[in-house]
Amino acid sequence: MNAIVRSALTAAVVVLLGSCLNVETHIDLDADYSGRVTVSYEIDTELWELGVFDSDTSIRAIPVSESDFRRTARRVEGVELLGYTLSRGDIVTEVEARLSFSDLDALNGIYAPGRRLITIEEQEAGRVYIQRLRTGEESAVRDREFLEAYFSGYDIAFTVTAPSEIRSVSTGEVLDDGVTGRLSLDIMEFLTTGDPLAWEIRY
Repeated sequence: MNAIVRSALTAAVVVLLGSCLNVETHIDLDADYSGRVTVSYEIDTELWELGVFDSDTSIRAIPVSESDFRRTARRVEGVELLGYTLSRGDIVTEVEARLSFSDLDALNGIYAPGRRLITIEEQEAGRVYIQRLRTGEESAVRDREFLEAYFSGYDIAFTVTAPSEIRSVSTGEVLDDGVTGRLSLDIMEFLTTGDPLAWEIRY
């Protein structure tokens, strides 16, 4: 399972601890296939203070610290950490990391290390951005009653800003600016299906 989707699913697992963790991911794509990725988290401050996201905890499952993202930038050629902010409130702690990527290989190194799940095909009418969210190799969760008890009402959301006007999306919607596509998935449906799932944006 790719790293970004795994992070989103981990966010849902955190609900089991009685706290919240929201994940937003945005890819801003340039014409030469370079661009920027912004990942933001909203974490229950009480959960943060318990140390679940400390670098030395055995249950820390997703990258949230600045050092985590710096390691990603060092590990993947063509990736640079542009900025990192951490804002702790009484109720919610907000984390945002901004990374640049030089090409699709670098983007895949962020999104799905060791795999090529994001591709772009050039066609006569333009280009097609393809983001594979499920390959069909992942295991589906069968205990629907358990999922409904904890995960009902939660979504996984992705946005992509293309370098030119979007002509169509295979699913999801095109936002009012005409160049940004958004896909929101019901986590129940996502976790209980084993079918392949790919998001296509034509621009």
